[in-house]
Amino acid sequence: MNNPNDHKVEQLVNEIRDYQITHGSLLKLVRLEEPESPSVPSRPPNGSLPESSNTSSIVDSLALAHEYYKPSTPKRACVLMIVQGVNFNIADERPIEYGLADKRVPCYRCEWFDAMGRTFLQGDATLIFDNPFSGEQFEVSVIYYRAGYECKEYRGRGSDIRLHLEQSRAIKCPDLLTHLMTFKITQAALAKQGVIGRYLSSQDATRIRDTFMPMHAMDGSEDAHRLRQEAMCPTDGASYVVKPNLEGGGHNVYNEAVPEFLALIDREVSSGYTIMKMIEPPETFGLLNTGDKVYQGPVVSELGVIGTCLWRRSKEGVEIISNKAAGWTFKTKPNGVQEMNVVKGNGCFDCPLLT
Repeated sequence: MNNPNDHKVEQLVNEIRDYQITHGSLLKLVRLEEPESPSVPSRPPNGSLPESSNTSSIVDSLALAHEYYKPSTPKRACVLMIVQGVNFNIADERPIEYGLADKRVPCYRCEWFDAMGRTFLQGDATLIFDNPFSGEQFEVSVIYYRAGYECKEYRGRGSDIRLHLEQSRAIKCPDLLTHLMTFKITQAALAKQGVIGRYLSSQDATRIRDTFMPMHAMDGSEDAHRLRQEAMCPTDGASYVVKPNLEGGGHNVYNEAVPEFLALIDREVSSGYTIMKMIEPPETFGLLNTGDKVYQGPVVSELGVIGTCLWRRSKEGVEIISNKAAGWTFKTKPNGVQEMNVVKGNGCFDCPLLT
């Protein structure tokens, strides 16, 4: 006997395949729950899908930084978005640009490798941007990096480009020190016993440390050597991941490939990597559009929380001007797919259903 809901599933799959469905309409369309009973909770209402404020929060933060910048020339000030030449993220960059325009904050895009030719530093470290389309010059208030996160971008003259921009008095998003906080080697240092406790209360430090997975920079230390030896064991290697210290996505070594990789690299090369225990999330099931087909089965999701912070140094130390939670990202991929990189087709953006 056919399931009476089969036609709904078929309709849902067809709509997903045709890119015509949203998370909200999915909830309205699919009603596959069991008949209501005391032991089976009813599906939450559509309002349980949280709204994302990512774009508006980032726009507000950049506009606030632009407002706090003190111009030194009569030129108009602008936010300069440093972007990649071959840019797959343009769909989420343009709304930020348009949101700033709504606030009457000029925002212009400049490719990473064009930055040296399109900008110049004045004697007081003011950064000037030459708009190639209008010929107008702007004083740069904020440098917003959407490039500069890949190793390949620092080959050749890439390091000179970053140094050129960092030497300016423009507000950076992120600045170099903040960018270093995303390096795996920095995260491994923060994960060491006693480090978090230097900055937080004992109770908060313990709660945060409980969320850390064991990780060590491959720096020749005893802990790193022990973790490396465990990961080189063919039976244990599948529970580890090796990540480059400058993590840009798509360069990690997983599971069964870990022992062989560690055996091939020498001590000097290995210092550029951090080794970490794999996170083992609970098994969940989902329905995903993977591009050429619809996938239904076990999935793994990743929640990212976005924050914005604006501060300035003073004689008293650091003054926090604004520090806010700015939104979230939620990505889902089929279980067994290693990388969580939506741009490269490994997973998709998702929305958590709060229950």
